[in-house]
Amino acid sequence: MKRRPWLVTSIVIVALLVAYRVNSMRQGTTRGADAISQAVPVETATVTVGNLDELARLTGNIEPIQSVQVIARVRGRIAEIHKSIGDQVSAGEALALIDPVDYGLDVKRLEGILAQARASFEQSERDAARSQKLFKDNVISTQALQAALSGEKVSAGRVKEAEAALELARRRLADTGVTSPIDGTVSQRYIDVGTMVETQIMGSRQAVAIYEVQNLARVKLTVGITENDLPRVKEGQRAIVSLRALPGRTFEGVLTHFSPSLAEGTRRAEAEIEIENPEHVLKPGMFATANLVLERHEGVTLIPKAAVVDREGKVVVFVVEDAKARMTPVSLGGADDLNAIVASGLEPGARLIVQGQTVVEDGTPVRPEGETGAKATSRAESADTAF
Repeated sequence: MKRRPWLVTSIVIVALLVAYRVNSMRQGTTRGADAISQAVPVETATVTVGNLDELARLTGNIEPIQSVQVIARVRGRIAEIHKSIGDQVSAGEALALIDPVDYGLDVKRLEGILAQARASFEQSERDAARSQKLFKDNVISTQALQAALSGEKVSAGRVKEAEAALELARRRLADTGVTSPIDGTVSQRYIDVGTMVETQIMGSRQAVAIYEVQNLARVKLTVGITENDLPRVKEGQRAIVSLRALPGRTFEGVLTHFSPSLAEGTRRAEAEIEIENPEHVLKPGMFATANLVLERHEGVTLIPKAAVVDREGKVVVFVVEDAKARMTPVSLGGADDLNAIVASGLEPGARLIVQGQTVVEDGTPVRPEGETGAKATSRAESADTAF
């Protein structure tokens, strides 16, 4: 059979065109895959509007709002114990009893002395009245009258002296009952029945505390404020307190006192944060952290602090636009541990790179693989829900 040259040529040309088209499609697919594989994987967060509390992070130890060392008012041997460690007491309630026998006998002795003094005074009154009558009748001399009147005054003085001594003795007898000066909890008991207690330094013996009572209905957290934060500190500022010993719980406190000067050794000003403690769950000696709210900002533009980077001395963030990272300079305001306020440079709704921002440049292709921190909120604000 005779072949047709033109038909063979056409078939070859078609085959070449098909091969070229297939090869072009393969190369395009490869270039697209390469472009995708070269994009930097990143995580993003959305710029939001919210509230932020600027905080001073402070640490210290829990202390009782009141702590009293109870010292006996009279010396003697402990006869009875009424309260022990951990007992609740009210102001004026008995803690212990010092043997009252000797003090009771002293009261009886002084009652007798007072009775004698009063009897003597009554006699001197009668003598003075009779002397005045006799003097008017010119029976006795002026000197005798004056002696009678002086005797009356001396007797009156002895009565007052005896009354004062008896009152003191009765008070000492009452003081054999050792009482709590405040409402609180017995934190220490240093005595037992039979212990000899002293009230003052007497030779080698010295008065010592026999009880310690602490008021734990409120406690205070003693902290140190840095010189940078001190100008912004005011009495009445709110603090959110947390403790490692009580995970998951927070307590609200109020700054009540602070020193206007810095200690030379620590360069910090001592301050006290008072915390209500009705359940007595906060114990003296516990270590605590307080976030003191220095200033509250409401309705501000917020971004995660993780998004902020420094490029050639400029504060910038990277915004995702058209699958590329766009470097954007920003001006920041206040901040807390998690978020920062944007004063200018960004609008709410923009997508920021919060992971991967340190390895991209302006125009780098990026591949968002997830969004974190979709709602930037103040950590102090979220803690409010605990109350």
